[in-house]
Amino acid sequence: MTLGDLIKIYRTEHGMSMEQFAKKSSLSKAYIGLLEKNKHPKTGKPIAPSLEKIKLVANAMDKDFDDVIRLIDSEVTLNKKEKESLPEGAIPYIPEPMTRIPLVGSVSCGTPLFADDNIEDYIPTPIGSITTGETYFWLRAKGDSMINTGIHEGDLLLIRQQNDVDSGDIAVVAINEDDATLKRVIKKENALVLQPENPAYETKIFVGTEMEDIHIRGRLMKLMKDF
Repeated sequence: MTLGDLIKIYRTEHGMSMEQFAKKSSLSKAYIGLLEKNKHPKTGKPIAPSLEKIKLVANAMDKDFDDVIRLIDSEVTLNKKEKESLPEGAIPYIPEPMTRIPLVGSVSCGTPLFADDNIEDYIPTPIGSITTGETYFWLRAKGDSMINTGIHEGDLLLIRQQNDVDSGDIAVVAINEDDATLKRVIKKENALVLQPENPAYETKIFVGTEMEDIHIRGRLMKLMKDF
């Protein structure tokens, strides 16, 4: 798929003229026409848009730049000038395909804290980190009860939404429907254990009907932190 193909699909879906899209993208109508035809009028060769122009088109379509790069043919991501600017023998960097997953608030790694459903931002996430068809969201860690697993205050946690996990998995768990906390879930016969990874915190054990108050919201799949 070419950049022009993406533009044509977008314009058709949104009932937008070429002139309207050109204005939205800060590009000329003539250039948009060339992209859609994907043929240079003088050389007859395919159009090779610069990365800057790809960014302008991505912004106009309200799409993430990395998502657009992933969708279009890799050979058009660098024009001749950009290729010639690379050092001899250098291999052009092709970013890993990414998708955007919402950051929906914080989860406590100490005292249980409700995870806000409001979307704060979108985090670019490698496609290889997720499974197609599953629902994912990012949370920001709070507290220090999971520090022995390397999880610290402010770290970002990629959660796969699911209502059950295997014994030993680290999961977001809601208690009494109101609070959410991140703990290692240990399953025992007629008991459920929420185990912190910091000896300063108490392990919580729920038995019998108490287990009905525990609702698993998702499994920790990936940790991202700043250094």
